[in-house]
Amino acid sequence: MKLEKRHIDFENYCKQIIGLQIVSVDYYEIAYDKINPTPNYKTHYSEIDSIDFSIVLHMTNDKVEIFWDGEFYQFGIGLRINEKSVFDGYQSWNVSDSNLWSNITGQKIVDLEIAWELVKTEEQKTGKKEEYIYPQDLTLIFSNGQKVFISAAGFLNQNDPEVYGLLDNLTVTTNEDLARKVKMIS
Repeated sequence: MKLEKRHIDFENYCKQIIGLQIVSVDYYEIAYDKINPTPNYKTHYSEIDSIDFSIVLHMTNDKVEIFWDGEFYQFGIGLRINEKSVFDGYQSWNVSDSNLWSNITGQKIVDLEIAWELVKTEEQKTGKKEEYIYPQDLTLIFSNGQKVFISAAGFLNQNDPEVYGLLDNLTVTTNEDLARKVKMIS
């Protein structure tokens, strides 16, 4: 698959976060119950979290938001650096001390990888075919060797064994084998 200039520009934009040190991490979710808010990001896999729309990495002097986005094709990975979130009506949870993030807090991002996917569409009425290349997964690599895998995917049903892409959801884990098993990454 051949990346276009806009794809390379996105990769270069994302690479701006290399060298930043994580201070804390928040998940932003839909406020399903505003009276008695509770976290909804836990899954039946203890090492996978499922987030409605974004993960915010608070850095020493910066803020990075990773979210599902439709810039290249609906429900790919998006990233904002030091920008206000566009999501309203959310609840946030500090997850810095969770099992998933506790080894990451205080670490610097030393590299990142974007997994691009190709999707082909065909319009029913006209037969017009189109191809889209979009960022499906983002892997962050930290100074302690730890990796965080983030995919624009989700479980359709609570106990599904695998995630499905092209959903308005993010899944995140530090377990690469598990990420492959549930098809978060290929």
